[in-house]
Amino acid sequence: MGRSARDVSDRVADAAGDQNLAEDTAGAGDKDHHGDGRQRNNATEGFGIVAPLAAEGERPSWATLLLLGLIGGGPTFLGTVVSQHIVNDTVSIAFLGLAAGSILHVVIELLAVARRPH
Repeated sequence: MGRSARDVSDRVADAAGDQNLAEDTAGAGDKDHHGDGRQRNNATEGFGIVAPLAAEGERPSWATLLLLGLIGGGPTFLGTVVSQHIVNDTVSIAFLGLAAGSILHVVIELLAVARRPH
């Protein structure tokens, strides 16, 4: 039995949040890291978060969208705050590894949705 579309969206939002936290924390000391490119990248992540719901024809409530947005996007703020106080290459490398693993998790979740018969 497969997971519900909401469960998959929750997992993708969680993985995106982990990736955002890790990537923004890894940007420690890089003043250009938090520029327009990162903002555009983060803005498009919502499509991947709601894709499982759209694929199942579910229309989420505004409260659900807000919660998924906070789970996926909230860690960006935390990562930015942490990166302003920690400048360490070892920490940056560790968080970049976490970010890569989180991206892989999102890809695996979305591939599972794509394999479902519709």
